[in-house]
Amino acid sequence: MSLGRKVLRGGLLSYGSFIASKALLFLSTLVLAQGATKGAVSVGLALYGLGYWSLVWGQLLGIGAATVTTWLLLPWRGRQGLRLSSVRLLLGYGLQITAINVLGIAIYNGDYAIVGRTLGSVALGLYTLAYSIPQMLTLSLAIALSRVIFPAYATLQDDRAGLRRGYLAVLRWSALALVPVGIGLCAAAPFRVHTLYKPAWWSAIPALQALAVYATVYAVGWNDGDVYKATGRPDIQWKLGLVHIVVLLPALLAGARLGGFGGVALAQVAVAVPYSLARFWLIRRILGVDARTIVLTLRPTALAGAVLLVVVLAVSALAAPATPAVVTLARQALLGGLCYALAILALDQELRHRLMALATRRARAASGANVPDLPATPATADLPNPYVRLLPYIPASLYRG
Repeated sequence: MSLGRKVLRGGLLSYGSFIASKALLFLSTLVLAQGATKGAVSVGLALYGLGYWSLVWGQLLGIGAATVTTWLLLPWRGRQGLRLSSVRLLLGYGLQITAINVLGIAIYNGDYAIVGRTLGSVALGLYTLAYSIPQMLTLSLAIALSRVIFPAYATLQDDRAGLRRGYLAVLRWSALALVPVGIGLCAAAPFRVHTLYKPAWWSAIPALQALAVYATVYAVGWNDGDVYKATGRPDIQWKLGLVHIVVLLPALLAGARLGGFGGVALAQVAVAVPYSLARFWLIRRILGVDARTIVLTLRPTALAGAVLLVVVLAVSALAAPATPAVVTLARQALLGGLCYALAILALDQELRHRLMALATRRARAASGANVPDLPATPATADLPNPYVRLLPYIPASLYRG
């Protein structure tokens, strides 16, 4: 019954949060209200002696606080009455989103089920450790970006050229952040694990390296699903998901039998690479983007990532046997990050120009000179004022024609 109340209140919260997302208003206040209330109630009731009920009431009251906050900040109310045409439209769309979510659960948990079932709890623990690190650093970032990107894409659903520019900009800038994380995690995995974990966990290193590659490849093309949903074609995404799971589960099972949990990690890579190429091919047809444009969009990041890989491996090879793992890890992070930054600045002309423009604006502002506002464009004229102020920090190709 308590969890049922959570579902009901969560539905009321979703109503307001969807309205906020549609208006491109991402309310940190309601996140803070939910987190603070949940934490305070759970800890307080646990100290009072309510045991697991403290977690239940923390969830309930946290969602309740976020719901009240959302409705206070967004006083919009829907009209009374029911239109059957709208019900049919929303139900058809919602069922397809539900299918996407169900398939996602199977895709992102099938490996755990196979490892635990065929290899046992020890292998499952090692695989979970290997998966959790790249998941936290890459896939979680892609999911967080998706919450912002989807409503932005939805505002461009009737502007195919704008949507195409937006997709390429998100692809480029998300790759700029995700690729060095994935490559660095893969190349520096031995020293990272040796630094943070006891020897009992060191056998997870090969799986961690493979899963870092998998997570990066998968996360870079993540935003194509938001394009399908924003343009009213979620059927493309669930059909892709269906094909994905049909190919993935047998590959994972074969990997577990042939190579243990490390074989499962390699199977993830073996499926993710062609699957991601297929996604790029399909989005190319949907948006009318030629393959050369996608390659040019990703080329600076790919080349800078190769530089990062060489530097990190060189630091590892040149490290003396007596050097502590934490020292080598720090050297890999500092030298690799520096070389990646220099390489991306050398290869990415637009990034250089935007950083120089930003530095010039800040220097003029610090000196007291008048800094002209960014001129409005048709794509920015209707944005709320706070978003217009943020435009100097946003890639120009995302909002300019």
